[in-house]
Amino acid sequence: MDNRFGDFSLPATDEMLGPQARRFRYADALDDGTAWQSAAFDDSAWRETTFSFGPRLEFIGPFPPGSDLTPIENWLVRGGPEPIGHPAWQEYGFSTRWGIEGDAFLTDWLSGPHGLKGAVPDEFLDFYSETPGSVWFLRTHIATPQACETPMQMGARCVYQAWLNGGETLVQETALPPGAYAPWNIPHYECEPRETMVSLHAGENPLVIKLVQPAGQRTRAFFRFTREEAPATLMLRGFHDLSLPRPALPAPARAARACPRLPVVALSVIVSPARLVFAPPASSPAARHRSGLMPPPCRSPC
Repeated sequence: MDNRFGDFSLPATDEMLGPQARRFRYADALDDGTAWQSAAFDDSAWRETTFSFGPRLEFIGPFPPGSDLTPIENWLVRGGPEPIGHPAWQEYGFSTRWGIEGDAFLTDWLSGPHGLKGAVPDEFLDFYSETPGSVWFLRTHIATPQACETPMQMGARCVYQAWLNGGETLVQETALPPGAYAPWNIPHYECEPRETMVSLHAGENPLVIKLVQPAGQRTRAFFRFTREEAPATLMLRGFHDLSLPRPALPAPARAARACPRLPVVALSVIVSPARLVFAPPASSPAARHRSGLMPPPCRSPC
């Protein structure tokens, strides 16, 4: 492939590139004797994704304005009883390199063509409801192999609240007005992130986030565990260094029961019958997370 202008990979190079796979089907594989490595195996029921994108959080909502959310908060934050009849959790995915796939903000007819060139937006959480005041809850785990103190930043133009390990960490009680660049009112979501120091336990640290739909704009937000700037190359800020804490979904319990010694993630290249296998040792932290490797030891204050 001709990459003289950086169409396929950065930096641009005069050297020809070989074939690249960008779309995959995947499944949390179980050791049940299924011959999924075979070229004849039917993987049409597997989910399809673009490389580097994958689920790292779960969300429920939107809840209508005025809803009594005390039972939800008590359940998610304080370990109270699970409310009966709450909405089902849905997975939320993004890329730690590119952010949101098919970002609605970047593909908007006004904001997309007129700005944000050469940069990945900080926001990787994006929701929208036509009813201001609607509420979403998100949950994930922040994984680190060692206990550490680290800065946590969160930013959004909407009202938000975050709890880490059951304690409130960051809050914005008033939404910012819709951002717009003069003179053509090109929308933006720039904001000054709030910051606090947090203590992470070795292993999994539950994180719960509440987002509230503002008027006249999308519900976009981000969080990160560093003060470092993004590198020169296109990359989502806060995820450019593998040693930084990051969100990860625990592996499904069914996979742990069915295959306690060798959890694997099966990948199928869309354009080929080949099968790729990711099979970390059972003792590896990676075996417990289906959305990527746990990072090396967390660095204290970055």
